[in-house]
Amino acid sequence: MLNRIQNLLTSDRSSALDRGKLTPTVAICTLLLEIAKADGVFSDEERQNVVFILRNWFDLTEQESSELIAEAEQLREQSLDLWSFTHVINQQFTREERVDILIEVWHVILADDVVDAHEDYLVRQLTRLLDLNHSDMIEAKIIARQERDDDEE
Repeated sequence: MLNRIQNLLTSDRSSALDRGKLTPTVAICTLLLEIAKADGVFSDEERQNVVFILRNWFDLTEQESSELIAEAEQLREQSLDLWSFTHVINQQFTREERVDILIEVWHVILADDVVDAHEDYLVRQLTRLLDLNHSDMIEAKIIARQERDDDEE
């Protein structure tokens, strides 16, 4: 957090956040990175999951996914909270689409077979920021777990 504050104070203030040009694609990617790194580790499984989600949702190439991740990571480091990202998503996506995003968040959380306390806290916070409720969060978790189990069979 201290690094984020320091980066914010010393960074070029013409970022996408400042210019108001934050796209839904970058916002979603940023949330996925935030949840992937919530436990302090960005595992290969989590990275592969994020790339898979980005490629499927946005029809991106491997290169485009890497560039998007780099851009989102930079914005994530400059940001002090998640509101600006979820605000863009809330404006652009329906409730059902936001639940789909939450399912993808759960896919990233479940990628390493461990739900860390930080991940649990953050997914609850994201649920609230995405204007969803606790039952939406539980339903998203169940769907993500079922899809994961189906893929393993």
